[in-house]
Amino acid sequence: MTKKSFAIFCVLLTAALPFPAYGQTSTISAAVTVDRVATLSTDRLVITLTGRYTCGPLPQPQPTLGSTFAGATGQVSQAAGRDIAEGGFGFTPICDALEHTFQANVLAGNIPWHGGPARARVNVFVQLCDEFFNCQQANATADMQISVRG
Repeated sequence: MTKKSFAIFCVLLTAALPFPAYGQTSTISAAVTVDRVATLSTDRLVITLTGRYTCGPLPQPQPTLGSTFAGATGQVSQAAGRDIAEGGFGFTPICDALEHTFQANVLAGNIPWHGGPARARVNVFVQLCDEFFNCQQANATADMQISVRG
């Protein structure tokens, strides 16, 4: 084998080697939507927010500790005269790449809720790491006006 053909062979062999995991595109995803109507409890202290999400896939049963995890957080804000009623919530989503529904009770944080428009924000975050801590992440956010009825 000549030096020139050996050099070409080495270049072709190097090109055929796999790239490391951190150079690959993400194989996990996240998506979230919020229903446009939320219900108000009779005591006006809780709004029940509903919607749908997908995320993952993560290994099942889904890990609860470590660097592979998923979480969902949200907040509702509503103008009330010169003040703003606010409340937050969170839950652990099931990240199996299938669509799931969620229902979150949002407690009034400072003043009671009332019927009418409000702003809802929901974020779903998912992270999948291998044994070498090469991690993939996906994030989805819904930020929209809703109508509170009840």
